[in-house]
Amino acid sequence: MASSYKKYEIQNRNPNPKTSVLLVIDMQNHFSAIAKPIIPSIAATIDICRRASIPVIFTRHCHKSPADHDMLGEWWGSDLIIDGTPDSELIPEIGRREEELVVEKNTYIGFRGTQLEERLKGMGVEEVIVTGVMTNLCCETTARETFVRGFRVFFSTVATATSSEEFHQATLMNMAYGFAYLVDCKTLRNASSFVDRSFLHGSTRPYSEVLKLTLATDAVMGTTGNAQTPRSGYVLLHHVMGETDGDRGIWS
Repeated sequence: MASSYKKYEIQNRNPNPKTSVLLVIDMQNHFSAIAKPIIPSIAATIDICRRASIPVIFTRHCHKSPADHDMLGEWWGSDLIIDGTPDSELIPEIGRREEELVVEKNTYIGFRGTQLEERLKGMGVEEVIVTGVMTNLCCETTARETFVRGFRVFFSTVATATSSEEFHQATLMNMAYGFAYLVDCKTLRNASSFVDRSFLHGSTRPYSEVLKLTLATDAVMGTTGNAQTPRSGYVLLHHVMGETDGDRGIWS
């Protein structure tokens, strides 16, 4: 499917690392089938942001009792994420660090009853980069509310995913039309303000590897966040990772 959002993407901007935060939404075992295909892009985005000293905040959707089911209980019935179950845990492969904040929520929005807005303002945050699942539910709802609350929103086209390409594209059209600047790994990688050559932020990967990883995931995934799209392009990932590192003299 063609990237139908492109005709609405008339505004472009790069995040400011000094006032940004990365929000990784609901990358949990419950959403494994949807989330796992975008783990390379999620991991690359997290790595780039850590290098730029951009804080990373994770959300975890969970219900503790029937009292907090609200309309989600009516809509989804028994298909809810119950706190304390394996489904409620974050996917280990995303590599959350112990010191990184996890915000628990029980609805589509990341702000209700979580003090997220107060935390962001206390950190001096003005811009929020949105990644995670599901594109058209928690990611879109949180992005819209972030915009309404006065934060500048950046929405990843490759580090978000949902159950169908149609849903994914529809959200990207909505975001581009009135709520968010669209970004991908390549955008963040190429933004000079995101480049850190000092290795002072404790990343486990050389920067040259991050460059190759994001290049490969962009090439494989394009602007698709559809978990139903084949991922045979992982062959490309390994091919790119095996190429000669022309940047090694600069970055490592």
